[in-house]
Amino acid sequence: FTNDRGDTVKSIVRVERGAINRGIYEIVSFFDPSAPAQDGAALRGWNGKLLWMFGASAAASRFQTPTNTNVVFDDTALRQGYMVAASSLNNNGTNANHTLAAETLMMVKEHIVEQYGPIRYTIGNGCSGGSIQQHTIAASYPGLLDGLQPNCSYQDQLNIEMEIKDCGLLAGNYFESPLGSMLSPEKRSAI
Repeated sequence: FTNDRGDTVKSIVRVERGAINRGIYEIVSFFDPSAPAQDGAALRGWNGKLLWMFGASAAASRFQTPTNTNVVFDDTALRQGYMVAASSLNNNGTNANHTLAAETLMMVKEHIVEQYGPIRYTIGNGCSGGSIQQHTIAASYPGLLDGLQPNCSYQDQLNIEMEIKDCGLLAGNYFESPLGSMLSPEKRSAI
């Protein structure tokens, strides 16, 4: 395929997985091993554009989880020359701490620049909790995202988000724990 820089490369998918900031990240791009990048220039097959996938849902997990790999293999974006990336800490269903999410986005972008070359711009994409993270990061940390594609968004996301976090923590403590399962339906309803 030929990207918008005029580079023609084989349709070989390059996947990098690792851990940065305690989150598991995944970076996917087309790559031609017979034509590696020269002198710090971007990989052939990558046009310097980054599509960052934000995960949906809303919860607070205490576990290191993998990314949603079927989201990262975006054939349309890859064939346009984009690099597609995600981190488990940018999945609102795993991590609802937006400072940590922004920090992780920044650290993985730094890794991309050091390993693959300069980023022309970064576009966020995600639904529901992925929209929440995009809005929050773009508002609080200008410059990390150059464009947003929030899907399934809310007009008043911050107030809704506070309730979602509280409900997730309460459900985990009161309904799914051994002690919580002994509560009567009336007590659960009161909580």
